[in-house]
Amino acid sequence: MILGGGGGGRSNASLIDTAGNVEKPMLGRYEIEKELGKGAMGVVYLGRDPKINRIVAIKTMALSQEF
Repeated sequence: MILGGGGGGRSNASLIDTAGNVEKPMLGRYEIEKELGKGAMGVVYLGRDPKINRIVAIKTMALSQEF
């Protein structure tokens, strides 16, 4: 579980560099695949941990609304 970040207008669209390579957005060491859900407490993303090559769920909390 990753704390912090929240949805805060962050796009989960892939980025394409000048060479045409697709670069997925990162949250910490995790590559974001897509958004799974959003609620009052935060956002859950489908991601991949490249270090162990596994699919993970990444839960973020919308702390900016509280503080």
